Amino acid sequence: MNIFRMIRSFSLLAVMALASGAFAQTEAAMPTESTVVAASETEELKKLTGQTVTVEGTVTRVGSTESGGITFLNMGPAPGGFVAVAFQSVYKLFPDGFEKFANKKVRVTGVIQLYKDVTPQIVIESAAQIKVVEAGAAPMP
Repeated sequence: MNIFRMIRSFSLLAVMALASGAFAQTEAAMPTESTVVAASETEELKKLTGQTVTVEGTVTRVGSTESGGITFLNMGPAPGGFVAVAFQSVYKLFPDGFEKFANKKVRVTGVIQLYKDVTPQIVIESAAQIKVVEAGAAPMP
């Protein structure tokens, strides 16, 4: 009878350990604002490729491709300055469009990618990834 209790206890501990490991993975995958880097720090952002980071800077230009399928929020000099990128599939999440971010200091949270091995960028996949920090802020140097 004691052996059955031991097996049941062991099984319960194993399930609890697995569940806590799954929770830890889920929590780590969620965007956080623990690391905030200025958009002007492009070399630092390049070193953080593949990591979830919050980038803060003033949107100096809002532009899109000729087809309108991709929108760019530039936060630095082009080419090579940080860019937040939104594909047409997320436009519905921004019913007021992206122009509302122009000349505003924002924070964008997501995984840093390098476009053409030069330009650090974050692809916006949800409205929660971008927040206005300060309206009408002067562009950061």
